[in-house]
Amino acid sequence: MQIKDLTISLSDGSGWDEYVLNHPDSLFYHLYGWGLAFEKVFNFKKFYLQAKRADKICGVLPLILVDTALGKKMISIPIGVYAGVLSNEGTIDKMLIEKAVAFTKEFGCDYLEIRNLKKSYPDMPSKELYVTFIRELPATPQDCLGLLPRKARAAAREAIDKGLAYDVGLKYLDDCYNIYAINQRYLGTPVVAKKWFTALSEIFKDKTNILVIKSGQRCIASVLTFFYKDTVLPFYGGCIPGFFELNPNNYMYLKLEEYGIEKGYKFCDFGRSRKDTGSYHFKINQGFNPNQLHYQYYLNKAKKVPEISPSNKSFDLAKCAWKHLPLFLTKWMGPVVFKYVIP
Repeated sequence: MQIKDLTISLSDGSGWDEYVLNHPDSLFYHLYGWGLAFEKVFNFKKFYLQAKRADKICGVLPLILVDTALGKKMISIPIGVYAGVLSNEGTIDKMLIEKAVAFTKEFGCDYLEIRNLKKSYPDMPSKELYVTFIRELPATPQDCLGLLPRKARAAAREAIDKGLAYDVGLKYLDDCYNIYAINQRYLGTPVVAKKWFTALSEIFKDKTNILVIKSGQRCIASVLTFFYKDTVLPFYGGCIPGFFELNPNNYMYLKLEEYGIEKGYKFCDFGRSRKDTGSYHFKINQGFNPNQLHYQYYLNKAKKVPEISPSNKSFDLAKCAWKHLPLFLTKWMGPVVFKYVIP
């Protein structure tokens, strides 16, 4: 399949973000900085494909080659929720996918994974493990509390009554990472390295902030959040387990939505969750409705769609053991393990 005067090549970043920012369907995870962060932190090579006509970009597809001892896979993009093809027309979509398939074969990858909001390619098998949660924000910050479902509203009010306070700023990066690490150990899940938090906050400095919840002078919950176009995207959030009874999470996301409205944002993208997990039910209890995600695959060496997920029962024993490790050890070992099970 060819289009006259169309070329597909690897991008050096020139003009990439300009195209992404001006495309109506673009998502935060399409930005070029994600590829730079993966190379810097994980040493994973980026393959950011661009289609050009008359020397103007008319389509892009960000790809990361995840290369570990467990095999290779080409993903658009790991850790990110969704970042499939952006283009000016459907034929360009197909050509970018064909080039991605060619790279998947060339580098001996097990499979190609395209993370889509919609089921875009009928001939590619898909996995419907994840859903996402996106809703419009109310008109004013004062409307946020009243729009919460009854139980979530009561929990947020209780947190306010118990004297919890909040603050915002990247100065809380260390606190945010520490809370994240404590929470991940509680869940039995390996942590990403702190330098990942640092890289994202530096690369996307004008699109990133951290909101923390305090009990007295202690930070007990936090969320690292991205801001893209008209949308607030809470990404890494957590609470220290011993403070759950104060309902800091309900209060934290209430304040984050209020903060977003004050800054002029119109939507909140609460990110993905696996179905029927704790985070899935928490988001529904905050008044969000789930929307199915479609991760689609070209299977090269792999015989079936991959099933690497914390939901897999084979991980139960490892998760149980992880919960009992000292925090310092999970911070040290976690990034090593995380690289092999990167979500």
